[in-house]
Amino acid sequence: MAFCFNVDEMLKMAEKIERNGAAFYRAAAEQATDDAIRGRLVELAEMEDGHVALFAKMRGELSAEETASKTYDPESEVGQYLDAMADAGVFHQDAEPAALVAGKSTRQILEMALGFEKDSILFYLGLQSSLCNVANKERLDAVLKEEMSHVALIRGQLEGLK
Repeated sequence: MAFCFNVDEMLKMAEKIERNGAAFYRAAAEQATDDAIRGRLVELAEMEDGHVALFAKMRGELSAEETASKTYDPESEVGQYLDAMADAGVFHQDAEPAALVAGKSTRQILEMALGFEKDSILFYLGLQSSLCNVANKERLDAVLKEEMSHVALIRGQLEGLK
């Protein structure tokens, strides 16, 4: 089944991914032994919270046409599909965040976080071809820029460990 996501559906998915990311970073911060790294992880969690708010604000500004479903979906499969993609595709919520970071070194946690952020960028890039309205590209670009800023922050922390 091919889906054509509208921007509202994409932003709902983005919100869920960001909530998952915030949970991961909070669990990682609890595991971290270095105060500077713990602080950075808390900062990243707070940034994810800010992204959730940003995406919710963006959703609130959408027109009725932009929020209308573009796919015939009598069984509500689109919502289930989006939830599954958001949970399994990025920040792997098929496992509890605390279990993902348990016993990991600071470097391993940061490398895992970097991988998740890169996965989210790839995920959003893949969504570009599934958006029904090309005029919403700038909204998706805003999502991508937010994720790219996380990659830069995490890479900086990793370089600081050397």
